[in-house]
This record gives sequence, C-alpha cells and structure tokens, in this order.
Amino acid sequence: MGLNKFKSFLVKTKRADLFKLIITILMVAIITMVDIINPIAGMIMVVGCVTLLVIIKEPVYGVIVLILMIPFVGLPNLNIQLGGIPGFKPQNIISILVLILFVTSRKPEPIGKLEKSFCIIIFAILVLSNLRTLTFLHNFNAFAIENLDTIRYLLSYLLKPALFFLMFVLIIYYIRSEKNILTVFYGIFASVTALSIFIIINYVFFVQNKTDFEMVRNQIGKSLNMHGNDIADFYIITIPVTIAFLLNKKSFLIKCSLVLSLATVAILYSRTAYLVIALCTIIFFIISGRKNRLPPLLFFGTCAGVFLIPRSMINRIMMGLSGGMSNMNDITAGRTKDIWQPLIDEYISKPLVMLFGSGRYSIVQTDAFISGKILKVGHPHNMYIEMVLDAGLIGLVIYILFYTKLLKKLAGVANELYENRLHKDIIYAIIVASIGYFISGLSGRSLFPAATNAYIQVLLALGFTISYLYPQNNDQSINEK
Repeated sequence: MGLNKFKSFLVKTKRADLFKLIITILMVAIITMVDIINPIAGMIMVVGCVTLLVIIKEPVYGVIVLILMIPFVGLPNLNIQLGGIPGFKPQNIISILVLILFVTSRKPEPIGKLEKSFCIIIFAILVLSNLRTLTFLHNFNAFAIENLDTIRYLLSYLLKPALFFLMFVLIIYYIRSEKNILTVFYGIFASVTALSIFIIINYVFFVQNKTDFEMVRNQIGKSLNMHGNDIADFYIITIPVTIAFLLNKKSFLIKCSLVLSLATVAILYSRTAYLVIALCTIIFFIISGRKNRLPPLLFFGTCAGVFLIPRSMINRIMMGLSGGMSNMNDITAGRTKDIWQPLIDEYISKPLVMLFGSGRYSIVQTDAFISGKILKVGHPHNMYIEMVLDAGLIGLVIYILFYTKLLKKLAGVANELYENRLHKDIIYAIIVASIGYFISGLSGRSLFPAATNAYIQVLLALGFTISYLYPQNNDQSINEK
C-alpha cells in the first residue's frame, strides 16, 4: 500500500520528472566514479537506482545511462571482472539491468519487417563470426596476449558488442512518445559533451607539447583506452544531429555540445574527421533545403581555417599530399602497402574464403599476418576489408543492402514529412551522419557493433521511432508482424 502511494505521488505530481532526473544523474555520477572508487559498492548503488526507475516505470532513463557510458567503456574499472566471474563486468551488468528494466515495465511495440530483419540478421552475423573465431583462438590469444578459453572469449568479444547493439533494439521496440525520443537525444548531447570536457581537460593539463600530434593522441587515447580515430567517430556521428537541433532549438546544452565538439575534433588531429565533418555539414545544408546558408558558412569556415587553426593541425591535414595520388601509401599512413594490398592479394587467391570469410578478428590467422607481410595490427584499418575477412563478401553485401534500405526508407519518410521541421531535419541529419561514418570506414572503423559506432545504432533507431509518429508516411506498416 505504501509503495503504491509513493508511486502515485511521483507520477501524478511535477516532482516525478525532477526525481527521475536526479536518479539518472546519480547513476551517471556513480558509473563515472566507478573508475576511482570501489566498483562493487558502485554496482550496489546502481542496482538501487535501477530499482527506483522500475518503480516509476521510466526505462528511457536507463537507455540514457547506457548512452552516457558509450565513450567511457574503455575505462579500466568498467571492464574489471567483479569477483573474478567471467563476463561479470560493470558495463555488462548495467546493460543487462537496463534490459530487464524494459522487459519488466513495458510491452514491445510493433515494428516494420525491414527493421525486424535488420535486428535478426545483424545479430546472427555477429554471433556466427565470433563462433568461427574459436577455430583459431590460439592465434587470437597470441596476438592479444591473453589466455582466453571459449567461454571467456565469447563473454568478452561477443557479449560486449551484442550489448552495444542492444540499444538499437530497446529504442526501436520500446520508445515511442516524442517526449522520450527527445529525452534520448538530449542524453546523446550530454554524453558527447561529457566526452569533450574529459578530452579538453586531458589536453590542457596532461599534454606537455600541445603541437605534437603523436603526443596529443597518445595521451588522449591512453586516458580513454581508445585510438584517436575511434574517438573522432563519436563526433563524426553526432555533429550533424547537433547542427539539426541547433537550427530548430536554441538550447544552451546543444550550443555547448557543438562548440565543445568542434574544439575537441580540432585537437584530435584526425584528418578523416576534419574531412568527413566538413563534407557532412555541406551535404546536410543541401538536402535540408538550406543551400543559401552555405556561402557565409564556407566563408567563415575558411577564415577560421586560415587565422585560427594552428600550423601543426594544417601540417597534419596536408601530410602525404605533396606527392599527389602517386603517394597513396603516405596519404593512407602506410595502410596501402603495409596492410591492405597483401591482405587483398591473399584473399583473391582464396575465392571461397573471400566469399564466406574466416571469423571475427581473422586478420591474425592470415598468411600475411603470420609471415610478417603486414603490420601487427588486430584489424585492417578499413571496415569493408575487415568485413570481407571476417564475414566474407556475403556478409559485406548483406550489411550494405540493409543499411541502404534503412537509409532509403528514412529518406522517404523525411521527404514526405511536412508537419514538423525538427523531425524532418533530425532524420536528414541521421542519414548524413550514417553516410559520414561509412565514408570514414575507408580508413578504419568497423561495421560490426562496437562502442565507436554505437551512436549510429542509437540514431538509426531514433530515426525510425520518429517515423512511427507519422504512420501515414511509412511505406510499410509498423503493424506488420
């Protein structure tokens, strides 16, 4: 009886939203502090917070917790095994708790056949690719300097990416109201803002030579346990959406998010990020019907480049370009001759392997890797070559077809959406962000679910939840089972 009164008090008064916000902030603070305080105590408090969210039946705040965690999943204590139990890591536990939160408090909504097929096929490719890795687990262990048995490998390298993809599933099946959709977007802005502040603090206080791009990237990468290009992915994906919101909503959080994002991208020394973000911004303004804003944008952007960008960043952008296209190996930072070409030559000579792939992280068992023809890297620094190696041409074609169909469907909805300019711009921005990520994949990244592309999964799911608000504009009924 007392619990029901408490729940009724929260839901029926204005205190409910404030209370839910306080719980969410508390959870985020605890998760952040897990890296420096007792992880077990932090986990106990997180369980308590999730329990309160169950009571007030607002699982959307659980998704926000996961989103806020995305850039920081490399922090050591988020990956420790509590009690020495395989897979019993704070990140995994929190993700599973959020899943339970959704399943126990809400019924899944119907979705279209395309989206449902995407969920099933992507998960199936992930599972099958990782199961095939077990055939050369000794090669993987030798490279990763680990001693993983079958269970530990699957818990570390299958469960974790599956939980990143979980956010797509939770959002598309459970989040429908415009209020909750916008809440998730603001969670993304809060997440990337927190990341920017973290990186800028590292840059200001812990990087001795701020014009040495190697020193900058090493320090920032070490602090997050991520490569600089992987960190830049977060901004390639989120900046178009941030711009879309800023054009429609004059929010202080969004303004801060954009300014801090641009400042952070500048100090990451990622040539791919510089190029792709500039290109995506231009594409967004064109497809959203704002071509008239491009001239002043390009003018001020050029002025900023000439007068504000330090010489070290310009040198980084121009690195390898002096020799033109004939200097492709320098332009690609050694990837062409030292990684891609030997791998391509090997797989062309093995058509069956090229067709079906060899399993996740299969680069470590290639002849090119074992014989030293390529650099000792755990991935080929090209998402498309990686997919061919791991899941074959069949897997790559499936991925490309699905993403093409998903983006085409979203574009169709946006083109027919006249009622709400914000929603229209958001969908266009999601399409542009996806295209930007696929372009950046030529120099790294991954098509398999991972922390660095988790924002893409979240944004695609949000794009479809927005489209479900306008069923008359969908080319496929979401009521199809």
